[in-house]
Amino acid sequence: MNIQDIADFIDLVKNPVKYEKALQNIKEEQQRLKAVVETVGKASELESLRKEVLAKQTKQEEEFKSKTEANEKKLLAKLKSLEATQVKAQEELDKAQKAQAEAQLKQISAD
Repeated sequence: MNIQDIADFIDLVKNPVKYEKALQNIKEEQQRLKAVVETVGKASELESLRKEVLAKQTKQEEEFKSKTEANEKKLLAKLKSLEATQVKAQEELDKAQKAQAEAQLKQISAD
């Protein structure tokens, strides 16, 4: 033991309130540090959850984009098919109208 240790011990015996206050400050600081450690742990957990949510969001956005593109292609194909059907129907209507006009002319001629 050195002289400083002995002096500190004597001071502790003569002035216990001073050391009690220091001990209380140390305990309070321990509690603050414990709260900080818990907060850091929670922040780390939140960061992990945030990354997980971002990954899921990215995946869902990609799936949405892919499905949207596929549906657009299907709709375009359906539209082209309907347009082709409309053209055929118009051609058939034109033929039918022409045949009707010819039949009417024949009937008028026959009368």
